[in-house]
Amino acid sequence: IGDGVSGNVQEASGWLPKPAEGNHREAQYRLGSLYADGGDDATGAEAARWLARGAEHGHELAQYRLGMLYAEGTRLPRDPAQTCFWRSVSGVQSCTTPGEHLKAAEASLTAEQRSRVETRLQQWRARGKSGA
Repeated sequence: IGDGVSGNVQEASGWLPKPAEGNHREAQYRLGSLYADGGDDATGAEAARWLARGAEHGHELAQYRLGMLYAEGTRLPRDPAQTCFWRSVSGVQSCTTPGEHLKAAEASLTAEQRSRVETRLQQWRARGKSGA
């Protein structure tokens, strides 16, 4: 769960929300990951909420993981544009890097979706956010 912290999910889910709500991006990522690994649909929305907050604050693994949730379509509705955006800004792996999820996501984008992703990426970079 964290460096030097036991793997007790119940315990972590009790103390992680406070720093996550205080905009601590590592806590947001870890809380989102706990929910993503939780196993039921109700936790999927919470996973997306916390991973998105961490992603917006520039946490690369939160960006990557959020992109993967959109790629897999198990916790969130499958969304190739969101997949490409979050995987591109993560710096972990670009949307154009070969990979099963990314190739499928990029191939399914319409010209309009591709344009929106590119515009969003340009805006992200202009704001000086972390990532690619």
